[in-house]
Amino acid sequence: MPFVTSKIAVSNNNIIYCEDVKRITDKTSDKLSHYLRLKNDAIMISINTLNIDNPKLNCRLKGYENYSPKRIILDKNLDINFTSYIFKSAKKNNTIIFHNSLNYSKIKLLKKKGINLIKFRLNKEKKFNLKHILKRLFSLGIRHLLVEGGDKITKNMLKNKLVNQFFLFKSLKNLPKNKKYKIFTSNNILKNNYTIKSKISSKLAKDKITIYKR
Repeated sequence: MPFVTSKIAVSNNNIIYCEDVKRITDKTSDKLSHYLRLKNDAIMISINTLNIDNPKLNCRLKGYENYSPKRIILDKNLDINFTSYIFKSAKKNNTIIFHNSLNYSKIKLLKKKGINLIKFRLNKEKKFNLKHILKRLFSLGIRHLLVEGGDKITKNMLKNKLVNQFFLFKSLKNLPKNKKYKIFTSNNILKNNYTIKSKISSKLAKDKITIYKR
């Protein structure tokens, strides 16, 4: 399987998503995130992350814009938003979607964009087996994978020990709970399944970055 790096950004009060809040961590953390994208062959997200955040998933370090990783999307029902950046910027060999859909009109449209569609079976819980997904990605030549998922996919991968190293970016600011928000629920899994490799902090960066290893 590929060497898997995963990351997530949380607020001081453990929130990973808050409505109308575009940025949780500071610019220094963002630069490290883009460096991680540069160092990996591909980046994987769930369809929920794609449709909620509309991410670009590219490397925006100056001089390395052309070294962005391949985009891997887990989208069992092909619910991808056709106005999203990922769909609009898709071209041959830069995007793979794992799905389990029989919607032939969507399949035809996605293939026309040059997206590599891989139909994959679901388990008894009607979900993808992520270990099997990783093995398939390895067979496609992906040796280093970055996962930038939300809470559910992150929890699944950490619980099943599919992550080799995990970056926890923690902001010093608290986010409001009077709007839609989501909490990071894998702190105990990290403590039980992983060990702290190092902690990064500096006077220039406000965020605390903890790196865990399996």
